[in-house]
Amino acid sequence: MTPYVEKELFVDRGYPPKISVTIINKLYIRVTWKREGPWSNVRDFTVDFRGTGERPTSRHCTGLIIPCSSDVCSFDSNERCPSFGVCHDVGVVIRGNGYSSREFKVRTDAYTPASVSVESKDATLNVTWRGPSAKDEDCYAGSVLTISTPWTEYSAAFTEILNQYQHSHNLTGCDVGNVTASLRSFDLMGNSETVTNSTEYLGESAFPVISDLKIVSERRSLFVAWDLIENCTEVTYLLTWTPPDAGGEITVSSTFANITGLSPYQEYLVTVQPLEGKRNLGAPRSEKVSTEYEDYPEVNVTVINKLHIRVTWKREGPWSAVSDFIVDFRSIGERPTSQPCTGLIIPCSRDFCSFDSNERCPGFGVCRDVGIVIKGNEYSTDELRVRTDAYTPASVSVESNGGTLNISWRGPANKDGDCYAGSVLTISTPWTEYSGAFTEILNQYQHSHNLTGCDVGNVTASLRSFDLMGNSDTVTNSTDYLGENAYPVIDDLKVTLERRSAFVTWDLIGNCTKVTSYLLAWTPPDAGGEITVLSTFANITGLSPCQEYSLAVQPLKETDNLGAPRNEEILTGYEVPQAPTNVTVLAMERKSDSLHVTWTQPSPPGPLCPITINYISWSRADTGGSAGEEEIAAGSSYTITGLDPCTQYSITVRAGNEEGYGDQYGENIGNTFAKPPQAPSNIRVLMVENVSDHLDVTWTQPAPPGPLCPITNNTIRWTLAETGDAVGHEEIIASTAYSISGLEAYTTYMVHVGSKTDGGFGQEVTANNTTDQDIPGSAIITSLDVITPSSLLVKWLPPPRPNGVITRYKIEWRYGNQVNSTDLNYNETHYKITDLTACVFHEITIMAETIKGFGDRSNRNTTMAVAPEAPDDVVAVMVPNISDQLKVTWTQPKPDGKCTIISNKVMWIWQNYGESEVNETIISNTSNYTIRGLKPYTNYTVCVAVKTEGGYGPSRECSSAVTEEDVPGPPIVTDIEPSLDSIQLLWEHPIEPRGELLFYNLSWMNTADISDSGNEKLPANQTSYTITGLQSNSQYNISLMAKTSAGWGTVMAETHETMKTHNHHS
Repeated sequence: MTPYVEKELFVDRGYPPKISVTIINKLYIRVTWKREGPWSNVRDFTVDFRGTGERPTSRHCTGLIIPCSSDVCSFDSNERCPSFGVCHDVGVVIRGNGYSSREFKVRTDAYTPASVSVESKDATLNVTWRGPSAKDEDCYAGSVLTISTPWTEYSAAFTEILNQYQHSHNLTGCDVGNVTASLRSFDLMGNSETVTNSTEYLGESAFPVISDLKIVSERRSLFVAWDLIENCTEVTYLLTWTPPDAGGEITVSSTFANITGLSPYQEYLVTVQPLEGKRNLGAPRSEKVSTEYEDYPEVNVTVINKLHIRVTWKREGPWSAVSDFIVDFRSIGERPTSQPCTGLIIPCSRDFCSFDSNERCPGFGVCRDVGIVIKGNEYSTDELRVRTDAYTPASVSVESNGGTLNISWRGPANKDGDCYAGSVLTISTPWTEYSGAFTEILNQYQHSHNLTGCDVGNVTASLRSFDLMGNSDTVTNSTDYLGENAYPVIDDLKVTLERRSAFVTWDLIGNCTKVTSYLLAWTPPDAGGEITVLSTFANITGLSPCQEYSLAVQPLKETDNLGAPRNEEILTGYEVPQAPTNVTVLAMERKSDSLHVTWTQPSPPGPLCPITINYISWSRADTGGSAGEEEIAAGSSYTITGLDPCTQYSITVRAGNEEGYGDQYGENIGNTFAKPPQAPSNIRVLMVENVSDHLDVTWTQPAPPGPLCPITNNTIRWTLAETGDAVGHEEIIASTAYSISGLEAYTTYMVHVGSKTDGGFGQEVTANNTTDQDIPGSAIITSLDVITPSSLLVKWLPPPRPNGVITRYKIEWRYGNQVNSTDLNYNETHYKITDLTACVFHEITIMAETIKGFGDRSNRNTTMAVAPEAPDDVVAVMVPNISDQLKVTWTQPKPDGKCTIISNKVMWIWQNYGESEVNETIISNTSNYTIRGLKPYTNYTVCVAVKTEGGYGPSRECSSAVTEEDVPGPPIVTDIEPSLDSIQLLWEHPIEPRGELLFYNLSWMNTADISDSGNEKLPANQTSYTITGLQSNSQYNISLMAKTSAGWGTVMAETHETMKTHNHHS
């Protein structure tokens, strides 16, 4: 067998591309497909490997982009995917050019062992292999192991799923040489795979080549037979037997031999040695056996005292000289004794020996199996089997309690019954005998028997019990019965009743000759009586019907009662009742299928004969015959349902009891109410050609719901099919046609027609149709969009009232005396008109057409005004020495068509504290402008747009420029720290520097002493300075200003004091 067989799936459905899916390397998949059909031009495919089926792989590999330009494409999953696992289901899908293949399902290979290990140790061949590691067994189904040797072959199946398998096989001398183990393994899908291994066996410790050695022993001979294991050819056998003084040997070629000339009652060791030539082949097979005695001692076994055993035997044969015997009482059989008694040494020197087990052993139990073996002079008897007696009751208890005889006895104590099979109880009285069998196994038995006046005297109970072996035992007991509370001597009292009489019979129990007559009495007193008869039957007459009586039969001995009477409750026969009276039949409003019937119930025929049911039947007056019947519980009214509407019925009512129905009452007539009819049928709604606001309707009237309900009217209503909205309604005298007018053209209407009787309108029938087409309404022009200076996009909606199927549109456009038009398909809703002139008045017209012609025009005008292009050469420049102005110049664009430039818009953008700000101005048609009021030393982006009749055009080219510098604003002092002789000053740069800062100028002057002053020119990046050498407790005017290229800016001026000195006193 090859190591692996590929599994392949092919699909060919004509138009779909051909795809094949193959398992490779056990756990991977090869996919091949043709670039054909929807894939003929695809060069990049997407392949998905998904989990699917009963054993889905957990290792999905999807979204693989596989390039392929050859006619046949192929991809192996092991190139880019992990293995899908052992025995797992994978779904493969290929996609390309919007076409996706169906999912191809394939299962990876199941687990099969990869190798088998073979080892020969002494004469044992050990074969091992690994099973599946996964708990779900990876679809492994088991293996068949075949072991081949030079002379035999052996096979064994292994279906249990294990992680590790081990098998051992015994080798014989015939197995010397190469021994091969072949393991064929199967998976659940029916595939198989075989692995082999072998080893050399040199013959060490070989097992015997023979088996099943059997020896049949006689008094002076042994018949020996054996089997050769399989077919080990060219084998002979050496048989030897010992002891040496009575032993010998023979060589045979068969697998049996008869050894004769042996001594009786002698033990021999018989050995069979296979030979290959003269050399021993494997180990011998040996067995010990003894020849039989010529004479056997006589042994007898008897059960005594139910639970013990007596054994007797003769001192003869092998026991002729024995004086001490060993006796064993063993547990054997289906019911082994629980008290065996073995190893008893019994001395005996007489010709006959005897031993009773109760001398030295406890009882063996009830119904227990005991095996007896006697041994002496190394001769042992065969086991003699005996069963102790089964349980039978030892006594029966009899007691007379009033008129009841109570009998009891004990059952077996054990639940298994101790082989007790049951008992037969026989009760004997002076005049009868009664027997009963009891087979159920109980711990205690109880039986009661009723005694009559004829049983007075001695009463005996005899209990005969049986065991499962067929043995029986009987115990008896008796008592005297004096006749107290005697039961009746008669039974099976039977009464045959008529309406006004009763025939009574009874049986005498047994043959009680003491009975001379019978007294029959019946009550109640107002209708009772009594008679005396000699026979066991009587006929009682003159009774009332439907009357309950209590009947008693009393046996008499002369004039005295003999035992208790036998009583019976009887009921005389029933009579049917009279007919009901006052029967009325009423129709039920709004229930056209019902009639309500009432009546007066007749009196019962007797006190125990109540009226229990009524029978109502009805028939149609016009057709005759039964239309229905119903049996109901006794009452005085009933509603008949399920009748035909508008119909006359005849109704009869009868009363009934257990005896049957009474007479009928005369017929009564009633009419059911009218009912609405069914819906009409065969409705047809017809279009009226060239009359677009009409529909003709025809229908077939339904049959009237009853003979008294003719069709009187019809209702016609019509609704819009699309929305269900009601449109019109008309009620007419009963007819089969109607013409609807005033409808909308080419509109589908649902037409509903119903019929009416005196019971009202019935269900409607519905049909639909569409009115004829007409010329359409106006289309709706939704927009006129100028696309280019010479083209216009016209958009429209179909007419809200198309009045038919739009077949085409006509669009016209005119300016001046020129008129142009074109026809368009019915599904067009826009059109681009070209070769137009900008800024010229145009009139646009749209018309829709049906098969009935063009509809109304839809007009809309446009001036084709278009915005101009952006101006070119936009340049913004600084105005020298003027810090709040920029001068902008540009080249005006050429307007399209007959458009003219109306104005210009100049916009400038700048940053103010991180935020963009925009300003603009509108100016007349020009090509330059000076922007004023700007911030000094600020970068501005300037854009220009041009306006024509079509509005402002774009401003694509913008220019940036910085305004001229100006003198800066004042610095901002943030902190002043004075001391006795100094003042430290901290500041921030001006909020509006208005240019590049060059220097700071700091000056100070004592307000009381102008000679105490100074100034300092500081670099632009310095923001603090300490003025020193000042007088304490003095005020100073301090000024600070910044400088740009435009000059010194605004001064920051403040007055501050130095600190005062403090006088210290000691």
